This record gives sequence, structure tokens and C-alpha cells, in this order.
Amino acid sequence: MTHHDPSADRLLDHEYDGIREYDNRLPNWWLYILYGSIVFSLGYWIVFHTLGVVPLPVGRYDMEMVAAAEAQLKRMEGQEITNETLTLMSEIPAKVESGKEVFAQFCVVCHGTQGEGSVGPNLTDNFWIHGAQPTDILHTVMEGVPDKGMAAWGGQLGPTRVQEVVSYVLTILNTNVPGKEPEGDPVGSGGGDATAPASMDQGSLAPSTDDGGSAAPVPAVDKDSGDGA
Repeated sequence: MTHHDPSADRLLDHEYDGIREYDNRLPNWWLYILYGSIVFSLGYWIVFHTLGVVPLPVGRYDMEMVAAAEAQLKRMEGQEITNETLTLMSEIPAKVESGKEVFAQFCVVCHGTQGEGSVGPNLTDNFWIHGAQPTDILHTVMEGVPDKGMAAWGGQLGPTRVQEVVSYVLTILNTNVPGKEPEGDPVGSGGGDATAPASMDQGSLAPSTDDGGSAAPVPAVDKDSGDGA
């Protein structure tokens, strides 16, 4: 009695135009690669996409950018508040989240839950009354606009919380949430130009320091004439 060798090529029964084919067994190295790839893909999916144990490349890049912004802010600690300082703050999620909490507590009554405007102006469009540069917004929040009903929040919130709320406002600029009609001048047309920091005396806008001399922040922003709280 003959025994069939399972490793031997087996000729299949079908035929096409006089051509027949073998049922060749795949080599082990090929099978190992196939099965290994399946196991690797499952592990990758679980670790990166399901459990999130390890961040994806984009996530690692974002973490490095945040770390770089924090390091830059640390080097600038104690200096006057500038557009660059506030922009760096708006790139740090922890500061933006703190600012969002302050905004939710003090500013939504006049500016809406998403900054869409109510009594105060819409903070998400491209129109500004008192300037759209970060230091313009900081100054408006710190000093207020009494004749328009915008409170001065610098004394109530302190510089740090004000700066954090400004960092949050910077993240919602130009998101154009439907709400109150535009007020003031469009950015770039003159009055609301956010691209000409050289025209500002930023030294005069530097807020007082808080908790040992670190730069202080500003709360809810009044971009035009409404109440900023």
C-alpha cells in the first residue's frame, strides 16, 4: 500500500485549454510571514487604536509641539506679555481647558456657550471692534470697556486666569459659529487688523504679575462693545 506524501505537489483535476495546474503547498517562510502579519496587525490595532496605550505618530508630534511651547513659555517667564506669549498658551491644551472653564463660568452669559454672542459680540467671526491681536483681546478683558458694558476682569480673575481665557478665545477665532451679527471691522481692514503687531505698544499692555512674578492672564474677551463676562 502506497502512502501519499502531503508535501508532494498534487495535480488538480480541472483543465483549461489543455493546461493543468498543481496545488503547490506554500513554503513555511511565506506562511510564517502571513500569520505573523495577522498577529502584528491585531496587536497594532488594539494598542494604538483601541486602548490608545501608545500614541500614533500624529499624537506624538502634537505632544512634542506642546512640550516645545511649554519650554518656550518657561524661558519667557517674567517677561512682558506679547502676542507670541498668548499664542503659545493657546497651543497648550491644559491652559486652553482652564480658560474654557473660566469662560463657561463668567463669559457665556454675554458671549454664548460657544462664543457665538448674545449681549456681547460674537467671538468666533472675523469682525472685531477693539482689535483682534492676542494682546488687544488681553487688554480688553483686563481693562474692560465700561461705556459698552464690558466689565474689567483683571481684578476679579487675576492675570493668570485672564491669560488662560484669552488662550481659549484664540482657539475659537474664525470658527464662525452662527450667532450674533458681525460687529466692528473685519480683520485686515484697519480697526481689527490682527496682522500688524508692530503698530502696538505692547509694553503698555503687559499685565501685572501673579504668584511670584510670572506673567498674568486675562478673562473673557470683549471683541467689540458687548459685556465680556
